[in-house]
Amino acid sequence: MNEDAETQVAVAQALEQHAKLVVGDDQKRQEMAMREIQNVLAKYDVALVPRAMLSPNGIEFMIETAVIPPEAVAKKKAKQAEQKAARKKGKRKKK
Repeated sequence: MNEDAETQVAVAQALEQHAKLVVGDDQKRQEMAMREIQNVLAKYDVALVPRAMLSPNGIEFMIETAVIPPEAVAKKKAKQAEQKAARKKGKRKKK
């Protein structure tokens, strides 16, 4: 990478600022929040898209929602139905 020294220093400072580890109760709260977020995203067929932008003020981080293409949703639902059918088929053989 051929960044100038000023850019390298700014990137290093931004990384230090965002390198805080989440532990203890904060970690549990984060896990619960992410579970809730994943449930909402699945309900509305959207995904989170992280974005980072370099600006004179530093690095700006954003998270946007994007619609999952209908083809991908249909493919996922077909795979889930296939797995469900395979599980049901396996249960009948055991009886």
